[in-house]
This record gives sequence, C-alpha cells and structure tokens, in this order.
Amino acid sequence: MNLNDFDMNLLPVLRALLEERSVTRASRRVGLTQGATSAALARLRSRLGDELLLREGRQMNLTPVGRGLLQRLPALLDELRTELAVHEAERLAAKRLWRLRMPDFVAATLVPELQSRLGPDAQLVVLPPSNELPLQEFERGELDLMIGSRLPLPPSWLTRALYREDWLVLVRPGHPALKRWDLQAYAAADHALVSPRGGATVGPVDEALDRLRLRRRVVLSLAGIAALPPALLERPLLATVPRRWALQVAGRWSLQALEPPFALPGYSVQMIWSASIQHSAPHRWLRGQVIAAAAAAA
Repeated sequence: MNLNDFDMNLLPVLRALLEERSVTRASRRVGLTQGATSAALARLRSRLGDELLLREGRQMNLTPVGRGLLQRLPALLDELRTELAVHEAERLAAKRLWRLRMPDFVAATLVPELQSRLGPDAQLVVLPPSNELPLQEFERGELDLMIGSRLPLPPSWLTRALYREDWLVLVRPGHPALKRWDLQAYAAADHALVSPRGGATVGPVDEALDRLRLRRRVVLSLAGIAALPPALLERPLLATVPRRWALQVAGRWSLQALEPPFALPGYSVQMIWSASIQHSAPHRWLRGQVIAAAAAAA
C-alpha cells in the first residue's frame, strides 16, 4: 500500500469501527452519517486489502488483520495527537508575549541568547526582581518565569538550576588598592554595590567578610547595572559583581577585572515558577528555551 495517497482522515474512522464493531455506533462517535461511515469502511477495506469487520449473525467481529490493527492503532493515534498538540503549543508559544523577572546581571547574560531562541514573532518583557514572591502574578497570567538566586521558597514552588556564578572585582586603572591587591586593601577601599531589589547596602560579599571579622564601606548602592561602569571611572571604587557580567563590560569600559583577594562562595542561578503553570505546554516550551539559552551563554 502506498501511504503517499492514503487518506489519513480515515484513521479516526478506522479506530472507531474497530473499537465499536458497529457502523452505527462508529458513525455517532466520529460525527458522520451512517452512509458516510459505511463508505469509509469500504474504502478502508479496499486500501488495506482486508474485510476488517465481518458480520456473524447479529454482530460484527474483527478479522485477524482487524484485531492486529486494534492492538496498535489507538496508541499510535494517541501518540500522534499528543505530538501534534505539543507542536501546536510550541507554534503558538513562539508568537506570544513573555514576562520574566530577573536581575540586570542575569538579563545581560541570558537575554541576547534567549531573544534569538524565542523567535522574531515573540515579545519579551524583562521586569526587575520582586521583593515578594509574585504568586498572584503567576495565577493571573501576568508573569511567566522568575530567574534569580538566594530566594527563600515554599515547598510548592518549582526550581531548575541554570548555571553556577561566581565573582570578580571591577576597578578603574590606577586605583590605590592595585598597589597591593590583598584582603586589607580590599576592605579599606570604598565600594559600590548593585542591589537588584533596591535599597540594600550589604550583600553576599559582606556575609563572607563577616566570617573574616572584616567590614567594607559601601558608599554607592544602585538598583541597576547601567550606571555602575561610569561610576567606577568617576570615583576610586571597587565593585564586586558576577563574573559573566564583569567580563562583558571590563574591556568595553576600560576597567580591570580582578579575582577577589579572599574566598567568596559562588551561587546558583535558577529558574523559579509556580506550580500553577507546571503542566502548561507553552510554559514548558519557554523553560526549555531558557535552559538552552543558559547553556549557550555559559
């Protein structure tokens, strides 16, 4: 049999006939008239070279070929229907507007690669981190994904690690601390800090310094990264920032990127989402694109 000219629309009718063993019941199931279903059965018999259903007394029984098809066809059609549904969900997902919350540092790493993966028909809105878990935003469809780190989460929330991040120190050439780059020079300098949620003057760096019984003086706290490089050129400050972003901007702004002069633990950057969208096909597609973008950017 040549499948190139086989009418695939006959397959749901074939399944109904094999499972119902009745033209009348099969016609009601697929929404055709009884005459159209009988005509479809005749075409199937001709194309498959088998009677498929034989009348024996007041009932119709399956031929051996019919029984063999009944064993395999439902699973194959269900699998095909699932694949087509996933394909349709992905096609529609690539055309929708996506809203993600993430810090500037993470956006600088992920967004260029993610944009290309979402495709030209998608819209991407990147929002700053929230001070509270935005459960209502997820439930109202106003948020599709969060990306961040060091967030206390209830057990019902779901996460997936994207990559590990650590730290570099950005400094302008000629900074006094460069004369003797050690822990004492680092702690004695003035510092700039980026607080993604705004307002903070301490962060993970200060936690590490506390363990060494040291403190630093933060004289500038910024909610975003855009103003940080020019600020470092204007004043003799140190800024301890994620490595990936530091490497992006150091050469562009003629800044030096140095290893911290003390042990500073790294951290995991994660996707975070509500259980309410766990099984949404478009959101599964989005999370897959973010995972791929993170792997490419790493």
